[in-house]
Amino acid sequence: MPLTEKKVLDSNNGLELQDLRNEEIHRVCFKEASFNNIDMRDTSFANTNFVNSKWEHIYFSDVTVNMIQMGGTIFENIVRPKAGKSQLLEEPGTGNWVNVESVMFKKC
Repeated sequence: MPLTEKKVLDSNNGLELQDLRNEEIHRVCFKEASFNNIDMRDTSFANTNFVNSKWEHIYFSDVTVNMIQMGGTIFENIVRPKAGKSQLLEEPGTGNWVNVESVMFKKC
């Protein structure tokens, strides 16, 4: 059963997507779920459990992460975009925007 009957076409590749824009999702279990080709721009997570989750090819740009517990977390293959300045580029998952601004860790 689909989550919603609303559909939207992805402007970058023409794929039909379920349209969950502006939805509020509360008290949901996605245990062992797989997410692929997800547009999470301008979303927020609160009280979220990512224990044993795996993230691959994630595009973080202008993201704020606050009050997290990272025991046992592994960061590997972390790279900066191959661009001299922030600009529009055709890189998968970026919405064609590549941000090369500095990365900061505060109060660790």
